[in-house]
Amino acid sequence: MVKSVKQDKAIQTSRSCEEQSTVPDDFSKSARRVCFLLFLAVLLCTVGLKIYKADRTGIIYDESLTFQRYCDSVHTALTSFDPDSASSTNNHLLNSIFIHYARRWFGFYEHFIRIPSLLAGIVFSLAAAYIIYKTIDSGPMRVVSLAMVLLVPFVFDYSYLARGYAFGLAGIYAEIAFVLWLLEHKMPLRFWPIVAVVISALNFLAFGSMMSSMIVLAGFNATFILLYSAKIFSSTSGRLKPVILNLVSISALTCASVFFLYRAIYKNILGSWAMIKINRGWKGWPSFVEYLRNLLVRKVFGPSDILGEIIFWAVIVLVVAGVIIYIYRLCKAIKTRLWPEYVKIDSPASFVLIVTCVTIAMLFIYSVILNRSPGLPRRVRSQIFLIPMVLTSGLIILDRLADWIRRKSIRRILRAAVITIVVLV
Repeated sequence: MVKSVKQDKAIQTSRSCEEQSTVPDDFSKSARRVCFLLFLAVLLCTVGLKIYKADRTGIIYDESLTFQRYCDSVHTALTSFDPDSASSTNNHLLNSIFIHYARRWFGFYEHFIRIPSLLAGIVFSLAAAYIIYKTIDSGPMRVVSLAMVLLVPFVFDYSYLARGYAFGLAGIYAEIAFVLWLLEHKMPLRFWPIVAVVISALNFLAFGSMMSSMIVLAGFNATFILLYSAKIFSSTSGRLKPVILNLVSISALTCASVFFLYRAIYKNILGSWAMIKINRGWKGWPSFVEYLRNLLVRKVFGPSDILGEIIFWAVIVLVVAGVIIYIYRLCKAIKTRLWPEYVKIDSPASFVLIVTCVTIAMLFIYSVILNRSPGLPRRVRSQIFLIPMVLTSGLIILDRLADWIRRKSIRRILRAAVITIVVLV
C-alpha cells in the first residue's frame, strides 16, 4: 500500500514537472505577439536582403560559365557533360534549364540568370521559417534561431546565386516542412498519391539540380518512409500498408523522373575526371572529420580565431548537457512508466532530430565505411544542405534544455546565454 502511494506520488510529480517543462516561455500574450512580429520581421528582412544582394552583387565566374555553355536550349542543358573537363560540373541541369527560360522571359533584366535561384532561395527561407516555428518553443529563441539559420553567409550566398544549390535547399527543406504540416493535419489514407507525388517532385527538384544532395535526400526519405508513413494518415488499418505504398510509389516516381532527366549524361558523370579527382586522396575517418570541421565549424563559426573557438565549444557543451539531461530524465521516466511522454516520435522536433541523425549516419557510412568522398575537402559546398539541418537540431536541443530547468530565473539566464551565443555567431 505504501509502495503504491509512493509510486502514484512519483507519477504525479513527474507529470507536473512535464507540464511545467512544456510551457514554451514565461511571457505574456502581448510579449508572445511581439516575438511573433519580430519573427516575421526577421523573415522579411532576410528575404529583402536576399533580393537586394541578388540584384546588386556582380555575376561570379561559375554563374557566367554556366550561362555561356549550358543554357542555349533545353537540349544543350540535358546533353552537355564532358567527362574530361572539370568545368562540366557547373551544369546543374534544372538550374541550366530554368536559366534558359529566364533568358527568354526576362532577358531585359541585367541579372535575369538569378531569378530562378532567387525564387528557390525565398522558398527555402519560408520553409526554414516554418520548420523553426514548429520546432522551437521559446519566442525569443525562434527569432534568433531564424536569423542564425538563414543568415549563415555560406548558406545565404548560395541561396540566391545562379547555381543548383538554391534549388537543392528549397527542395529538401520544403519537403521537411511538408511532413511537419502533415503531422499536424493528418490525411485519410486514400489521399496517399498526393503525398507521394509531392515528395517525389521535391526529391526531383533537389536531385535534379544538385546530385550531391543525394545523401541528405536519402536520410530524409528513409526516415519519412520507414518511420512516419503511418503517422501522417488519420485512418490506417495497419502500419505496414502506408510504408509499402510510400516506399514503392516515391521510389518509383523519383527514380523514373531522375533517370529521364539524366539519361543522356549519367554515364559521362560516373566516369568523369571530376569524380576521380574528388575521391583521390580521401582517407576515410580522418578526411571525414576534417570535412565536417570545414563544413559545420569554419563555414558557420568563421575562421579559427579565439572568439570563434569559444563560441563553438560553448555551443557543444550546452548541446551535450541537453542530451545528457534528456537521457537522465528519460531513464527516470522509464522507472515510473512515463517514458511514452518523453519519447514523442510524432512531434515536429523529433522528426527533424531523427532526420539529422540518420543523414549524418548515412554520410558516415558513405565517407568512412565505403571510403567515398562527399565532395572536395576544401570546397564543402557539396553538402551545404546539411548546415541548416544541423543548426536547427542543435537549437532545438538548446531550447529544450532551457525548458527542462524548473527554476524560472535559471531558465531565463540560460536562454539569455544561448541567445547571446547565437547573436555572436
